[in-house]
Amino acid sequence: DVTVNSGKTLTIEAGSEVRFTPLSDDQSSGNDNNRGELHVQGTLIANGTASDTIVFTSNAESPSSGDWYGIRLQDNNASGSFKYNNIAYATYGIRSYSTYGSTSDTTWITNSRIHHSGSGIYIYYSNRYDVIADNVLHDLSGNGIYMGYSSKNGSGIIRDNKILKSNSTSLQMSSKDTYHIYGNMIDGGNGNGMHLESSKSITARSNTIQNKSSTGIYIESSTGNATSQWKVVSNVIKDNGYYGVYINRASVNVDSNTISGHNQYGVFIETNFESPAADTLRYNTIINNDNYGIRVNNYAGPFVQYNDLYGHTS
Repeated sequence: DVTVNSGKTLTIEAGSEVRFTPLSDDQSSGNDNNRGELHVQGTLIANGTASDTIVFTSNAESPSSGDWYGIRLQDNNASGSFKYNNIAYATYGIRSYSTYGSTSDTTWITNSRIHHSGSGIYIYYSNRYDVIADNVLHDLSGNGIYMGYSSKNGSGIIRDNKILKSNSTSLQMSSKDTYHIYGNMIDGGNGNGMHLESSKSITARSNTIQNKSSTGIYIESSTGNATSQWKVVSNVIKDNGYYGVYINRASVNVDSNTISGHNQYGVFIETNFESPAADTLRYNTIINNDNYGIRVNNYAGPFVQYNDLYGHTS
C-alpha cells in the first residue's frame, strides 16, 4: 500500500506510470489485506495532459480485473483531482468514502479512462461537489458511476461520459442533494442504465441509454425527499431489456424523450396511497415497445399530453 497521510499532498507528474504488484499487499493493511492500494487521507493531485496521461495499473504480465484494490479517498481531510488518468485492472478505479466536507470542496474526475475493473467511480458518504466529466468507463464488472447515501447532501455534475459494458447499474444516484446528469452515453452490460432515488433534485438531460439488460432509467422515492419535480428531458432511451422508464413513488417531468424498442413497457408509472406523486409526460416519442407504450398502475395519476405513441403490441 501507499498512504498519503492527512495534511500531506502527493502530486503525481504527467506521464507517470504507477504499477501495483498483483494480488499482494506487503503491509496486509488498508481496505483489502490481499491487494495493494493508494490510500489517500490527505490530498492527491494526479493531473495529466491529453498527450501525457498518468497510468495506474497492475504489474502483472497478463493483468486481470481486481489485481489491485484501487485509489481510495477516505475521511474529511481527503481530497483529490484526477485529470487525464488511465486506471486499469483494479477492484475500484476511484473510491471515495466518508469524505464529508461541503459543496465548497470539489472533487474533479475528468478526461480519464477507467477500465477492466470492478466499479469505475464509487463515491459513498460525501457532502462535496463532484465534477465527473469527459471520462470513458468500460468493461466493468460492477457500476460505472455510483453516488450513494449522503443524507441528501452533496451535489455535482455528471456530463459527457461514456459508460460502456458495465455489468451492474451504469449510473446510480442515491440520497444526494442536486445533480445535473447530461450528455452521457450508456451502452451495454447488465442491470439498469440509470437508477435515481431518494434525492432532492435530479435532472437527466440529453443522455443516450441503450442495450442494457434491464431498465433504461429506474426512478424511485422522490416523494418525501425531493424539493421539486425531477426532470428527465430530451434523452434517447432505446433497446433496453425491460422498461424504458420506470417511475415508482416519484414526481417526475418526463419531457421530449425518445423511448423505443423495450421488451415490456415504454414508460411504467406506479405509486401507493401513502406516497402521492405528480408525474408529467409530454412531447415524448414512445414507439415500438413490445407491450404498452405507457402503463399506469395503482394510485398513480400522471398528466399525459402531446406524446406520439405507436407500434406497441398492447
